[in-house]
Amino acid sequence: MTTEERQRRGWWIVASLFLAMVLVNGPVLGTPGVFFMPLLKQFGVQRAQLSLMSSLMFVGFGIAAPASGWLLDRIEARIVMVSGAVLTALTFVALGRVHSFTGLVAAYMILGFGAGAATFVPTQFIITNWFGARRGTALGIAFVGMALGPMLAAVVAQHLISTLGWRVAYQMLPIPILLIAIPVIAIVIRSRPPQAVEPGGQKTVPARDGLEVGPALRSRSFWLLAGAFLLFGLAANGIAFHLVPYLRGRGYDAGFAALALSLMFGAGALGDLAFGLLGDRMRSRVAMGLNLIVLAVVAAAMLRAPGPELLMVLAIGFGITNAGPTVLEPMVAADCFGLKRFGSLTGLVHIGGTAGAVLGPVIAGAVFDRTGSYWPAFDAFIVILIVSGTMVMLCTPLAVQNAAAPHPAPAVGC
Repeated sequence: MTTEERQRRGWWIVASLFLAMVLVNGPVLGTPGVFFMPLLKQFGVQRAQLSLMSSLMFVGFGIAAPASGWLLDRIEARIVMVSGAVLTALTFVALGRVHSFTGLVAAYMILGFGAGAATFVPTQFIITNWFGARRGTALGIAFVGMALGPMLAAVVAQHLISTLGWRVAYQMLPIPILLIAIPVIAIVIRSRPPQAVEPGGQKTVPARDGLEVGPALRSRSFWLLAGAFLLFGLAANGIAFHLVPYLRGRGYDAGFAALALSLMFGAGALGDLAFGLLGDRMRSRVAMGLNLIVLAVVAAAMLRAPGPELLMVLAIGFGITNAGPTVLEPMVAADCFGLKRFGSLTGLVHIGGTAGAVLGPVIAGAVFDRTGSYWPAFDAFIVILIVSGTMVMLCTPLAVQNAAAPHPAPAVGC
């Protein structure tokens, strides 16, 4: 395969990963809120209980990250992705037939696991293997699907529920997964190019070079990156999850608060592209560190915005900057650990990110219950984002680690 053919194939893979994000990840992340009221009426539980379906879904994502990462280092990526997509589709079908609350929340945990195995870590793994100089751009394009997919799925699901009922809606959602996503993944996706040369002919990190899991876990950079990603998930999701009730408490009506949240999530598509391009033009750890610090500044300004117009603009800014770390994290990981065990190590990093995303809203809610205000939690989250950005910038590239490592003395002949 020539360099030109390999580059063309790489962009077809990016398009396929984008499609997988839209068709597999979109219905999983974009529809729980749409199904919330019909399920509340069906099962007669409290809202806090029903919210478990969302929490357990993210737990499923978190479990899928290290599991799929470990598999990606050992078998073809398309096998992992197709398996996850099939599991996601079958779980949607099962949700249309569920008759107990326990079965509902268990299905959502499985749904998160399947979608995570089919999209998140595999997308980072495959693009990092296929691309060198334009890795950030490719990651940004693929992750645009993570922003657009939920927006489209929410509209489709709402239409299906209103016309056919929630049970049929669940069973209709996996049709595009089965008819489009799975065949495309099986035909197009490959873990890495036939030769260990990225598109464009540039070698940054050889495809099988890098640290094993053990040495990586003993490195300072792994714990700095994993800790930073945990803190990012904690702070960013804690703010985003409670933005609507916070704005309602400030006197804004429900429509304005929902619009602010919608624009925030939609702006993530711009952030994916913008920070992907930025990651190609400067050192990834510096780009991610600055991204997190700017996110903290934008969050502080948004939460204190004196009027609705400025608040809406800053909500869009928050959405843009909030998307950056997801695109830049795999670039930092490749720079610090290489690609030898990239899947396993990235999966382990994402355990922290998922844990933070689950805990952030809980912590903010608990703080409000105790103090009657979100501000103690929000102020802490802003500081946490600045700390996480500093931690990323303290990571050490693999080339520097190798240069600093002691070299054995050359053997002396007798």
